[in-house]
Amino acid sequence: MKENIISYKGIRTNNLKDISIDIPVGCFWGIAGPSGSGKSSLAYGTIYAISQYEWEKVANNTPEASTSFEVDSYQNIIPTIALKQDNQNTNPRSTVATFLRIDKDFRLLFASVNAVSPSIFSFNNPKNSCPYCDGLGVEMHLDSDQMIDWEKSINEKPFLPWRTKYNQKVLEKYALHKGIPLHVQLKNLKKEEVDDLLYGQSKDKFRVSYVMNGKKRTREFQYIGLLLEMQSLKADKEHISSNQKLADYSSSHLCSHCHGTRFSEKVLSFKYRRKSLGELYTMELSDLSLFIDQALCEKANNEHKKLLYNIKRIVDGLIQGKLEYLSLNRSIPSLSGGELQRIRLVNILTSQISGMLYIIDEPSARLHVSEYNSIINALGSLRDRRNSILMIEHNPFFLEHTDRNLFMGPGSGDNGGQLVSSGYDNFKYLYTPKTVSSFFDFEQISANNLHDVSVRIPQNCITGIYGPSGSGKSTLVRCIEKNNKNVEYVSQKPLRGSVVSTIASYCGVLDDIRDVYARESHLDRDFFSFTSEKGQCPFCKGRGLVKYSLDFGKTEVEVLCDECKGKRYSNEVLRSSFKGFSIYEMLTLTIDHLLDGAFFAEYPIIVKKVALLQKLGLGYLTLFRTTDTLSGGEAQRLKLTKFIGKKLKEKIFIFDEPLTGLSEKDAYNIMTVFGEITEAGGTVIFVEHNVLGFSSCDYIIEMGPGKGKYGGEIVFEGSINTFKRSHNYQKYKRIIDKSF
Repeated sequence: MKENIISYKGIRTNNLKDISIDIPVGCFWGIAGPSGSGKSSLAYGTIYAISQYEWEKVANNTPEASTSFEVDSYQNIIPTIALKQDNQNTNPRSTVATFLRIDKDFRLLFASVNAVSPSIFSFNNPKNSCPYCDGLGVEMHLDSDQMIDWEKSINEKPFLPWRTKYNQKVLEKYALHKGIPLHVQLKNLKKEEVDDLLYGQSKDKFRVSYVMNGKKRTREFQYIGLLLEMQSLKADKEHISSNQKLADYSSSHLCSHCHGTRFSEKVLSFKYRRKSLGELYTMELSDLSLFIDQALCEKANNEHKKLLYNIKRIVDGLIQGKLEYLSLNRSIPSLSGGELQRIRLVNILTSQISGMLYIIDEPSARLHVSEYNSIINALGSLRDRRNSILMIEHNPFFLEHTDRNLFMGPGSGDNGGQLVSSGYDNFKYLYTPKTVSSFFDFEQISANNLHDVSVRIPQNCITGIYGPSGSGKSTLVRCIEKNNKNVEYVSQKPLRGSVVSTIASYCGVLDDIRDVYARESHLDRDFFSFTSEKGQCPFCKGRGLVKYSLDFGKTEVEVLCDECKGKRYSNEVLRSSFKGFSIYEMLTLTIDHLLDGAFFAEYPIIVKKVALLQKLGLGYLTLFRTTDTLSGGEAQRLKLTKFIGKKLKEKIFIFDEPLTGLSEKDAYNIMTVFGEITEAGGTVIFVEHNVLGFSSCDYIIEMGPGKGKYGGEIVFEGSINTFKRSHNYQKYKRIIDKSF
């Protein structure tokens, strides 16, 4: 075996079908194919996992990767780093500066200039942070309009934060006790009645019965008004769950005291070249780079120059990564997965390490076409520094610039997992744009970099909003959402779920399938729910996992339940079958397999719901998959099942980059679903960078012309046909045509 070849033989991880590959060291390869075809199983589940496993062994640690990969043999493994398209950092105190660790250089610079301790210049130290925002740079204000649906009556569950059934029941009992009508819309109640519901507190407790996790419970609760409760949560700074709940129903504003710098007045009084550290942190990177250039032109000692050069190297790397609109104070959780991936790429490009294998997940995602070449050049530079690159990608323009491409397929799930000759088929989606006749008008929008912007959104049409990152797209749609009660914002955030929330239960097909099994077995339908005492495994209570305490209770581990082997159901339930399959076996078939096997052909309601999941490109998943394990893109598509087939007159749907991570065919399927929404009376707005969306929308709004303070304007607004004749479209036509 040659030393410059990384070899893997007989890979069978997940759906991979005994494939073998030899990867030359120093290559730039692409991996393409439909969603669920095995790209991630090959790149992350096998190649990255093996490298981690071998590294842990060398470091004499317990290998975390264990045997999650399945492979006959492998040789010449090199250290591997994975750059994924996700951002799971939820700590608002983590900023671009702290993430890249250049905050240390700034602290040393300011300390030496002002002859004080470097520790003073950390906003994560309570002594040095702004006391009004606790060093976050923003103040959170509870927004009653986000918590209350004033169009609903008490009986119609008007208080959105109260998701549990007992909250609603206590509300109803309190209203009856106070003589407040249950069937009158909140907006039509008397002011004193509304104040009582929002800020009141009962002396006595109310006894209510409710069902939770399949169990009937009876308890007594004191009534505490919605806003009174939320204000008490705001005062609770210790519990993360309280902060997360508040964030859902609050609006954030730049701190009126520190103006987003995060520091106390004392820290802000220390200057370097007439600027405080807070001012430098809040500058756009393009301005910060100029500031550093000017500082280097002046007389400075060698230690200062060393610190400034290190800062400049990283700042200029971020600018080359087309992130010049960011500031070093930008919190990491507020970044998109693509932005964080590019920041990590800059970190790698500015390091002196070589001889690594980098796995990069769809670098074209969230990029404007004007930014394509700079990222491709950066990847080429990484390869030229004696590194190897595996790039998961769908964009043909990016795949055109690799040394070689591996195509996975031919389909998804069980129909994928093979190396095929080409990742492209002749699938084309022919869309006829609608004629625009009426509009929703949104005027004088001002937020972030938008100043008195007015925009018109055509009703019952599909509108695509394009433009560079930081040009104001997200700000625009968030303002549209706040200014119209009928807006449904469908983000790429993962679904809040648990081990009991599955795809089947979320899309409403589980109850239908339980009814089929109940009818077939002559058992109560509750037997076919693993959240019910009747049907769940008695040993693990339907979780499939069992917790054990070790080290006298100091450590807890979860292991597969010995009784049900993770199936969650009792043995009695698992003995019942329909067409030769237990309910567990049926739910763990892929959606594609369920439809291909026509198991529920005589139940059209089940077929309709499951077929929609397939249409949304989720056919490779199983109905038993828990919602908390879905990616952001998968979760976003699953959310669509709540709306398809319903009357949607006057309803506006906003989708945040719905085509991210999708193959051409899957992207067109999503656009077809958008068309169905407009046919049902709804209006669709989607924010995108993927130019595939051009081919199937009716109207285009382009933001720009630049990013940050150089953006915030509508540079084009009109029909898709008019847009295709515009200067910007023609400017990038070659790249756009290559990207289809």
